[in-house]
Parts: sequence; C-alpha cells; structure tokens
Amino acid sequence: MKSLRLSALFIGVGLCLLPGVTVQAESILASVVLGVNVVERVPFNVVEFSLQYPPVEPGPPRSGRVLETIFRPQDVGTTVSVNSQSDPDFEEFRALLGNSDDDPLDADFLTPGHPAMSGFGQRFSDLTSFPFGRNGHLITGVSFTLLEFSFDPTRSFTHVGGVIRVLGSEVPTPVPEPGTLLLVGTGVGAIIARRRRTSSSTCSPAPTRLSRN
Repeated sequence: MKSLRLSALFIGVGLCLLPGVTVQAESILASVVLGVNVVERVPFNVVEFSLQYPPVEPGPPRSGRVLETIFRPQDVGTTVSVNSQSDPDFEEFRALLGNSDDDPLDADFLTPGHPAMSGFGQRFSDLTSFPFGRNGHLITGVSFTLLEFSFDPTRSFTHVGGVIRVLGSEVPTPVPEPGTLLLVGTGVGAIIARRRRTSSSTCSPAPTRLSRN
C-alpha cells in the first residue's frame, strides 16, 4: 500500500514539471538585402520573384518555390509574405532554412515576355545571410519587400532590389512556476520524513540496561 502511495505522488510531481511551452510574438529573426543590376538595353516592365533551394547535385531542386510574386515598377514598397497556411511548399523550405547546414539559396527574378532574357538572380548562403540561432527559434514565415525597380537609360541597366526577412519567434525554456516548485518540495520532503521515521523505528538499537554492582 505504501508503494502505491509513493507511485501516485511521483506521478503527480512528474505532471507538475511539464508546464505548457509558450511561444512569443512573431518578430524578424534576420534579414538580407538583395540588389541586382542587369545590363540590358530593353527595360524590364515586369519580373516574377521567388526563393528556392537549388539542387546540390544534378537533379531536382531541394525545395519548391516560395514567395512567387509578379512585380512591376509601380509596386516598389510592396511586401509579400509566406507561411505554412498560405503555401504548401513552405514546410519543406522551412526545414532547410531551419537546419544548421550552410545551404545555397537562390533569389530568382524571371522576366516573362522579355525578348532577350528569361531571367536573372542571386545566390547566397542561408546560414551566413540569416545569422540567427536555429535552436530555440521557431520560423513562422518569410517575407520580401521590393525596394527598387528602375531603369537607367544612361547606363542601359535595370536595377532590382529588395530585402528578405525571416520571421519567427523565440521558444523560451520551460520554467516551473513557484506553485509547482512548492508542490515538488513538499512531496519530496514528505518522502524523506517517511523514510526517516521508518529507519528510526527499525534500525535503532535496543536500550541496554546497566547493572548495579
């Protein structure tokens, strides 16, 4: 019967040491600024932006494209974002972005309808460009803000630029509440007191009667 009571007490303590993990509000974990100058006499009227992990070896890309958005020069200042609810490819993308490997990441600008060029882009390292702690952070989304889309006729190039942001939150380490610590201390104290009483009743030597001479 005593063992059953102790088991129940330990189960109660174990449950109290498993508080719910709270996640803080979404914030910007890291960001990188992109800028591409494309020398071409014919200006671009439209570009289609996207992010994708390219294949390391000949084969298919390591992730689907995310943030696929068509931009025009009048869209400067526009921000687009993606998360697991808006794009099914985001989970695969997030798994690669959230690991501790130094993976190449492509920012592509396709140029639909342009007579001389199908597209251009920039490749960069995700680990170096987004230096945030992968452990202890939850990636919730990625965004892109178009900062510039202009044509310079004097030098015959189009400049396209923007900033990519990784969105997420910090997952704090669970800390027992004061009431939990009190309950644990009371339970452990009761076990120790019970053991001491048992030990004193069973292990104390019998009193020795002294004889008078």
